Amino acid sequence: MHQSVSAASSSMPTIASDPRPIPANVPLLLTIPEATRLLSIGRTTLYKLIALRQIKLVKVAGASRVVRSSLDNYLREIAAGAMAARARRGDGSIRYDRKAKAYVGRLSLWVEGKRERPSATGRTYTECRTALRKLQESIESGGQSLRRNQECVASYLDDWLATQTSRRRR
Repeated sequence: MHQSVSAASSSMPTIASDPRPIPANVPLLLTIPEATRLLSIGRTTLYKLIALRQIKLVKVAGASRVVRSSLDNYLREIAAGAMAARARRGDGSIRYDRKAKAYVGRLSLWVEGKRERPSATGRTYTECRTALRKLQESIESGGQSLRRNQECVASYLDDWLATQTSRRRR
């Protein structure tokens, strides 16, 4: 599978060939700083991976700990190329809304020369991404219209004026 070039490089395990890329002497549960050092990433990036459920976080006596096996799995997925580096154009954007405690996904579309931003929500990132894809498919298939109804205000004002004038005539 993997052929070594020299004797020195043959003793070094690689991520693709080693079933355990993280050394066995590393504890089963790691603190946040230990996990960031081990992966050579920042704390914010680690928390993003935890939020995306790519790395597992557990609480032990109120303290947050990262599960080593989830780091092993994450590194294997990276080595295998299973994770996309970037979303495709037109897929929309997803962010976490702290106030609503939900993920909000938005598409960016141009309708009649104006920008439309239809949105979808989900409790998890995956739910939001699925809802956003369904919304996009619905729009592309013609099931949902994004045409602006500019007569909404005019019809509302007409109705309001009619009710106000009828009240005053009494």
